[in-house]
This record gives sequence, structure tokens and C-alpha cells, in this order.
Amino acid sequence: MVNKARRELFHLPVVSTAIALNYEIKKTRHLPALPSLSEQDGLILDEIRQTGVYMTNINQMDIPHTSAMLATAEQFFRNPAPFFIDPQRQSIPNRILQQYPDLYLWGLEERLLALVENYLALPVLYLGAEVKIETANGLSAGVRQWHVDIEDRRMIKIILYLNDVELDGGPFEYIPVDETQIFVQTTGYRAGLIEDEVMSRSVPPSRWIACWGQKYTVVITDPCRVLHRVKVPSQRDRHSVTFNYCSRFPFEFRSKHALKCNAEVLARLSARQLACAIRES
Repeated sequence: MVNKARRELFHLPVVSTAIALNYEIKKTRHLPALPSLSEQDGLILDEIRQTGVYMTNINQMDIPHTSAMLATAEQFFRNPAPFFIDPQRQSIPNRILQQYPDLYLWGLEERLLALVENYLALPVLYLGAEVKIETANGLSAGVRQWHVDIEDRRMIKIILYLNDVELDGGPFEYIPVDETQIFVQTTGYRAGLIEDEVMSRSVPPSRWIACWGQKYTVVITDPCRVLHRVKVPSQRDRHSVTFNYCSRFPFEFRSKHALKCNAEVLARLSARQLACAIRES
């Protein structure tokens, strides 16, 4: 309720103008501190800026310690019962994930942080990893309906498929940045879930883009700038890990999504990684 009231306040013209000005000032001040990128990562950055999504394969990313991360993630799905213990949610609770630091630490690899920081143009806050099963039950609810994320002005999610994901297997589906902007301008949409029938009146289904692919496909997206959803899985479950990032100055901080790490893990981090992992109160 408090967050909803804050969002309404943010949309008042005087307040929104002040917030936008402060945002630009923060970006300008941080510009000299932005890390350099390789040519390959620069191309990834350009694609996310233009369309809101970049697709690749985990092996093509060539990120250090990927093998250890994959070994950790895949064990959850070989024998899911001890890990997916909440019948109401098909994700692994943070208290269990904390016991498997290789998964958490992969999201703090320096190359990933540099890419995210250049995209956000602000210091990064790493929210950790979420391991999920999207069950093929044909139900359309929650994140399976169209929406944009509202925690920050910009965010990055790195979604890794851990099984083959076809059109009927729950792929990430989105509407490109330009068409999302048109939808927002013409409908006045700010937040909330949108059913297919409503969406199809403004954006034809032929322009909805489903990111299907083989095991180890990676989808990098800004969920704040593109309308998106998990396309309803009807034939096969989707297994995935999502690594989440926002700026250190988000509109809303949803602590339930932030994976905390213990002192042993913190001791393994560089100063830069540590700054991204710990949120100042």
C-alpha cells in the first residue's frame, strides 16, 4: 500500500520532473566511473538499449566460473524435492540458495557487473539469483500475464534456461521497446497485469516475440522497458535461473528478491563486488 502511494506521488508533474532531473544528475556524475567494455559486450549493450532484449548462449558468453555455476544449478532439477519445498511457489527459498554460493557468485563476475553498470549508467545493486520451475499447467496468472517491472527506472535480468524451451514450454516473451513505449503512451499504462485479449487490441500477437531456445540459452533483458511475461507453458515445464540487478537508487526495494550472503562468501569478494552485493540502508 505504501509503495502504491509512493508510485502515485512520483507521477505528479512537479515530483516526476524533480526525480527525472535528479536521475540525470546522478548519471552525469557517475559517467567518469563507468568501466570499459570489450567490443563484444558493447554490441550486447547496444542491442539491449535498442530492443530491450539480447539472446545468446551461456558458453558464448565466456564468463569465468560458469562450469561451477551450472553444476550447482543443475543439481536442483535432477532431484527437485529437497529444494523446491514451498507448494505455493515453484522457486527455491533464499535460505536454501544461501548454501550454494557458486550460483550467487556467478552473478557478481566482473564482466557482468561492467555490462550492467554501463547499461544502468549508475552504481549496481545485485539482487542475487532466483531458481524456478514454470510448471506446464496452462494457467495464466501472475508473471504469465503482460507487465513491466516497476522497482526501478532500469533493471537487468539474465535468464538462463536449464532445459530446452520451445513455444509451449514457457519461454520469456516480450514486446520491443518502441512498441512498449507506444502502448504506454496510448493507454496511459503505468503498472499492473494485462491479459492477452487486452494486449492484442493494441499490439497484434504477430509482434509478440517469444525467446525460445535450447538448453543454456540466455536472455538478457530490461524488464522495466519492455512489456513481457512468461508465455504460458502447456506441454513442458521450464527450468531456469534468473540473475537480477538494479541501481543502488531503486524506486522500490523488494527485499524478498534480494539474496543475502554469509560472511564466508563476502570474504571472497573484491571491493567492487562487495559494493554491488550490499545495499546501504
